[in-house]
Amino acid sequence: MIVLLLLLLFQSAAPEAGVSGSVVDVGTVYLQPLLDARVELMRPSGSPMVARTDPNGRFAFSGLPAGRYRLSVTRDGYQRKSVAVELSNGQQRSDVVVALDLAPTVVGHVQDPYNIPIANVLVEAIKVIYGPRGDRSVVSVESALSDDRGEYHLYWLDPGEYYIRASSLDLKPGESIPGNPETGVSAPRYAPTYFPGFRDPRDATLIRLRVGSNFSPFDFKLQQAIAVSISGTIYIESTGERVGTTIIATYAGAVASDQKFQAKSASSGRDMGLYGMGGMTPGTFIVSAQYSSGGQQLVVHRKATIKISERSFNLYLSPGSTVNGKLSILAGPAFDLRSARVALESIDPDLPSPAIAGVDEAGQFSLSRVEPGEYILRTVNLPGDVYVKSIRSADADVQSRPLFIRYASPEAIRIDLGVDGGRMDGVVVDRANHAFAGATVAVVPDATRRNSPDQYRATESDADGHFTLRGIPPGEYKLFAWQNIEPNAYLNDVYMTGFEPLGIQMTIAPNSVGSISVRLIPMD
Repeated sequence: MIVLLLLLLFQSAAPEAGVSGSVVDVGTVYLQPLLDARVELMRPSGSPMVARTDPNGRFAFSGLPAGRYRLSVTRDGYQRKSVAVELSNGQQRSDVVVALDLAPTVVGHVQDPYNIPIANVLVEAIKVIYGPRGDRSVVSVESALSDDRGEYHLYWLDPGEYYIRASSLDLKPGESIPGNPETGVSAPRYAPTYFPGFRDPRDATLIRLRVGSNFSPFDFKLQQAIAVSISGTIYIESTGERVGTTIIATYAGAVASDQKFQAKSASSGRDMGLYGMGGMTPGTFIVSAQYSSGGQQLVVHRKATIKISERSFNLYLSPGSTVNGKLSILAGPAFDLRSARVALESIDPDLPSPAIAGVDEAGQFSLSRVEPGEYILRTVNLPGDVYVKSIRSADADVQSRPLFIRYASPEAIRIDLGVDGGRMDGVVVDRANHAFAGATVAVVPDATRRNSPDQYRATESDADGHFTLRGIPPGEYKLFAWQNIEPNAYLNDVYMTGFEPLGIQMTIAPNSVGSISVRLIPMD
């Protein structure tokens, strides 16, 4: 009996799959293999697996169940790249080639109005990004300090659109830069300046970095800055109580490791809750605070632009509201919706979004700790070819308009689903008709539906250049495939203006299944 059970167990176990391949330098004639590239295999579940390439540029992963995987490859000096790989039971795939391009580097000099080099100026690469509705914003992605010759280097940037910003490095009292002794003399302070020399980012020159491009130095001349400050009172929103807590201000678009300012509001007396923060340079800041009351964590985030010497505003702490809702299929067969996830994404990428919510067996979901602001509601991981038909809160349409949340919870969200979405399979090819891996493929709806992000569909071509788009709402579309594009950029009408003639016009009928070959839109 035991022998029979072991035989049945052995027969029922699915054979394990494996994937191997090589990482090469695409800029060399013979595609030179790259040693010590980091290859990360993202699995459908569980932590990622990591390998390093050998002297022949080879990597390998074994003992894998069938499924769809993502290989992400990084190496110093090269542009990062990722490709998708589909493995069936027992498949041993050894032909994956990941070709890396050299990453651009930006260099330049920082000087004062008298052409004297300035050391220890913070220079940042500010990348253009796009929010959940395609709204344009910026974020700092790389930074460096100028040396004693005023020279700076921003290494290994991904291709894309950037602004270059220079500003004083704000140090707390008693702090000094490693390698620079404390002199006791206050260094001049410089306002954030965008290349080639503007305070306002709207006047700055947008730099387009491309693989293999050669650039002249990006040189700055900085003007000394006035000091600005903020002040106000911090309250608990629900009670009006003033509290003492720590308040933090960081530059909008900054990364977590960037400089920040902080102050404490008064915790007693007539000045209870009053705060003041000085020594700042003009700019746009995210001002935040936390406070614990009755075992409940209260938070606040506020975006503020400071141009004059002082600005005053109050802060209101709250636990955030709860957004409840339900997914419902209008007509057609029933589906198990427990794989779906519902997200509220802040329209302003500098402000926080709540954690993604799961869906129960009745299609219900609940998003907690939602701070006041404007949000886009996204539903992902819908089964089969199910898609979103409409989203409403009471009588308000929140599919084509943002969901505006104050301190109270909104009316329950009703997400109606359709089950007759279309499907499109295809392959991306380059100018030489070779399959292209890692392209961003998107179907963009006609103009009447472009204010609803859930009418778009996007994916990446896999290691063989293949892609599949599922659950496409019936209607008119254009199909695009980009070699390089920022996430969500195709949601921006201004960005898309130059690409419209390159799209393939297509009609998605209910329950349709199609196949297509699409030409790659190169970076240049």
